[in-house]
Amino acid sequence: MQQPTPRNGFAGVDVLREGMTDEALANSCNWRVRGKVANDTTVVITVCELVHTCPSHLHSWRASATAKWLANVLGNQVINNPSIFVTQLQDVFRNEYGRQTSYKAMWKGKEAIMDHIQGSESSSFQCIPAFCETLKVLDPGAYAEWETYPSTRHFWRIFVCPTALGRAFPHLRPHIGLDACHSKNHKFPGQVLLATAMDGNNHVNYLAYAVVDKENEENWTWFLLLLCRAVVGIKAVRYKQVLQAITATSAECGLYVGNIDPKTYTAYAVPLPRFGHTTSNLVEVANSCILPLRAYAPFKLCYQLYLYLMELKARRQKEAAEMQGLFTPYASNMLRKHEEFAGSYRVRMV
Repeated sequence: MQQPTPRNGFAGVDVLREGMTDEALANSCNWRVRGKVANDTTVVITVCELVHTCPSHLHSWRASATAKWLANVLGNQVINNPSIFVTQLQDVFRNEYGRQTSYKAMWKGKEAIMDHIQGSESSSFQCIPAFCETLKVLDPGAYAEWETYPSTRHFWRIFVCPTALGRAFPHLRPHIGLDACHSKNHKFPGQVLLATAMDGNNHVNYLAYAVVDKENEENWTWFLLLLCRAVVGIKAVRYKQVLQAITATSAECGLYVGNIDPKTYTAYAVPLPRFGHTTSNLVEVANSCILPLRAYAPFKLCYQLYLYLMELKARRQKEAAEMQGLFTPYASNMLRKHEEFAGSYRVRMV
């Protein structure tokens, strides 16, 4: 016999060995359903009074809709979309069963599902060191670094840059977008740091990512130093090399530049091309693409994000192999538009 569920008019039933019964919370209310089990697949309803005379708040939800029961009936909703909000799950439950349930019960139900998917938080943190070491072995050249708080030895932050992503940077536009987004895991309300760049077909390419406790100068400095080491073509000692070259040419200029704090360098003083990216739209797109993954605990987040980036990289390589001609489809379309636009110009000698 299938498990009874609280549908319209039925607030929930308790299955007994010889039958089943359910009553309204208020003693003065005549609402009740009684039945008996005829066989393994049939239940005979003997009493059915479906009109409530008690206040609506007493029968809007029942304690029978426990967190465990909600986890069983709504498990697929959370598995398919781990970042789904508790209020959205309440809407799904109301549309499916026609009943309300408490926010607390639904929240506990979602937590039970997430624990079933990714394990407990403690086991998740314990897997991070093994994840980093395994990644370095299976993906030679990859950067995977993690740190703990010196005083408590609790997890602090983790940085990951797969080899394929780091080596791709020389073939991308020399413009890196940086941004942070909140983790959707309430037990670890950290931040996900991202570094992205554009390819010749105007597609977003991830370079590296990190999961940290919060967004601050210390974590960003740590992230950028590791990014400089991991991404091919960027060297952490580049500043010193340039300063030495300037000093060799002119000692006076070298002394002047050396006395300027690199933190004061601004965009107007370094007029490099930005390829039309003057806002954070580049990384905002990247953030939205990984939104479903941000609900996981740190280890699960790092692992699933690695798989997602590798699958994305494989699709991009397949698309590039199928391209024909000297230019990418995006570049060809841009040239065609500019060619059509240029036809409207008239040249006049002055």
